[in-house]
Amino acid sequence: MNEVKTAWIKALDESAEALGKVLAIEEPAHPFDVEGIRANLSDGNAVAKAKLNDFVEIFRSTAEGLRNGSIRLRPTDAQNALDGLDIIVATLDSANRNEIFRAAVLRTLNPQREAIEKHAVRLGDTWHFREEDCDTTPPFPPPPPDPNSRVK
Repeated sequence: MNEVKTAWIKALDESAEALGKVLAIEEPAHPFDVEGIRANLSDGNAVAKAKLNDFVEIFRSTAEGLRNGSIRLRPTDAQNALDGLDIIVATLDSANRNEIFRAAVLRTLNPQREAIEKHAVRLGDTWHFREEDCDTTPPFPPPPPDPNSRVK
C-alpha cells in the first residue's frame, strides 16, 4: 500500500471513530424499550444524530474495502470525498441548530480534509489524487470468440 492510500485509510478510520463518539446513539436493549427510545428522542440532537449515523458505517466500510483491496483508490475519489463531506455539513445544518454539536461533528471531518489537501492536487474546481498514487485497474480481457459467428 502506498503512502496516499495509507493516509486516506487512517483519515477514514479517525473520522469514523470520532464521529461515532460524537453521535453516541445508545441502542435500546429491546425493540419495545420505551424508556430507552424516549431517552434517545429527548436528546436535542436526536434528528441530526439519526441522519448522520450511517456515515460512520460508510467511513468504516470504505476504509476496510481499501485495506482489503475490494475498493480501488481512484483519482476522482478526492473530489467524491469532499462532496460527501459537504453532504454531511448540509445534513447537519438542516437537522440541527446546536453550534457546539455542529462544531464537534465538523472537527471529526478534519482528518479527511487534511489528507485530501496534503495528498491531492487541485485542478480548477476539483481535487484529484495523482494517477501514480492510485490503484491501477487492469484492462478488461478481450471477449471470447462468438461460437455463433459465421465469420471465422
